[in-house]
Amino acid sequence: IVVFDQEVAERVEKNLEMERLLHNALNNNELLLNYQPQYNKHHKIEGCEVLLRWVNDELGSVPPNSFIPIAEKTGLILDIGNFVIKESFKVLKDWNDRGIDLKKLSINVSMRQFFYQGFTGDVERLSQQYLTSELCQKIVFELTESVMAEELDTLVNIMNQLKKDGFSFSIDDFGTGYSSLGYLRKVPLDQIKIDRSFIEELTVNASDQSMIEMILNLSKVFGLSVVAEGVETQEQEDILVKGNCDLFQGYLLSKPVDREEFEALYAAQ
Repeated sequence: IVVFDQEVAERVEKNLEMERLLHNALNNNELLLNYQPQYNKHHKIEGCEVLLRWVNDELGSVPPNSFIPIAEKTGLILDIGNFVIKESFKVLKDWNDRGIDLKKLSINVSMRQFFYQGFTGDVERLSQQYLTSELCQKIVFELTESVMAEELDTLVNIMNQLKKDGFSFSIDDFGTGYSSLGYLRKVPLDQIKIDRSFIEELTVNASDQSMIEMILNLSKVFGLSVVAEGVETQEQEDILVKGNCDLFQGYLLSKPVDREEFEALYAAQ
């Protein structure tokens, strides 16, 4: 039984309004990219994660966890996702031409976008237009663990097609969903990102410390690099450095910034 009350009505109305405005977000240039730096243990920027932002005149700044599910449900995620990939490729090429030498640039890909039949064709077309083969090797597509619940053979086939062109793959929010040794063995991953929920409790929860140690050791067995997200205290970073974590991102080091700010951070080091 679901009780339809005023609160539910307002939520439905808000989502419908958001959906209406989202349809025009691309055409109105309301979608923006931010970049969260990823640092090595020496506090040097090695890469970044591309993050999507939506700023609308009526709604203001809309958080991704509000509009991305709507984009997924309506299919708008296909055009939006294509926009993110295109702009990311263009930025990486421009940065490389200007001497900003990143090892990795991570792009989030939604489940619906990834399993769309034209996804690999779109990626290959855009990479031919903007990237060299060397730059393709710097792109990491981040997938959520929910993707692992889908058809495994199809997933692996799509990944292998793109890995032939040099692209890499990472599992985002590792440890919160469908983590298993089975898919780490079968799926051609290159990187895992430890979920921030483990990092938050790292200094107060012994079981989370053990979990982090297990993930870091497991990654070595499978030859995977590890990124810790949500690093907010020096204590957290110290524990992760001791465990030989490869890259760190979080507010201790830098919040997500616009392109100009990212370039300034890179230049400052």
